[in-house]
Amino acid sequence: MHCAMQVEAKCVIINKMEENYYEKQILLIKEKIEKNQLEEANQLIQEELGMPYIPKHFLDEIKQLETEIRSSLKLNQKTNVILDEDELRGLLKQDEMAQLKALDHMSRSNLRQYDTLVQDAFNLLEDRLFQNLLLRICIDQQLTNEYSFHTDGIEYTVIPASLCLPEESEGVEGAYQLLNDWCDKNPSLLNLCLEKLQYEGLMALPISYTEDEAYDLAYQILEEVFLQISDEKEWNAFKQEHKLGYNSLSTH
Repeated sequence: MHCAMQVEAKCVIINKMEENYYEKQILLIKEKIEKNQLEEANQLIQEELGMPYIPKHFLDEIKQLETEIRSSLKLNQKTNVILDEDELRGLLKQDEMAQLKALDHMSRSNLRQYDTLVQDAFNLLEDRLFQNLLLRICIDQQLTNEYSFHTDGIEYTVIPASLCLPEESEGVEGAYQLLNDWCDKNPSLLNLCLEKLQYEGLMALPISYTEDEAYDLAYQILEEVFLQISDEKEWNAFKQEHKLGYNSLSTH
């Protein structure tokens, strides 16, 4: 009994020492990030992840810090291609080709340095598709400031970093899997459906499709694309072959 108590006491001490160690390491990593010493912080993280064992709650926090650093490092590697903000604003006031050129410039720039310009771009872009392309760029760069824009008579105020990229939403991921299952024998049909899925996911912003919406979304896309390249008789045969059920959005 005495021996067992000693072993238990030693285990408690070891666990406490481990906790103190990881708490200090995580604190050190956060300090490096705050000082913008990202390479050093990333090196510390990789050293910890290379260890054979890390307690799960510390592992989750370390991986979260790794994701944050990778995002920051990616932004720091971007070329500052915006040389004249007024010139860029001028492009945003022109036709669609000029606006696409402006969005391309913005996608290759670190927009954290151009906060006012980002809001000006939302104000100048009137087309829903172009607004959402800009919003996707902001989400991808994890911008943490608030931006406002009007679309379809609704005013949105969003923090891009809090939103999900369209292709990473549970609804789009679920629809992607369903479309692959249904169209596995028809690559051409699958490619058309996936292009449409990408568009629908983008146009839904700032809302994301949920897992519960995946089936209806996939069905709607498949139906629309299929009927563009074939007739209703073949569509009904396809549904029977793949045992596709009722869809609340279907018109056929």
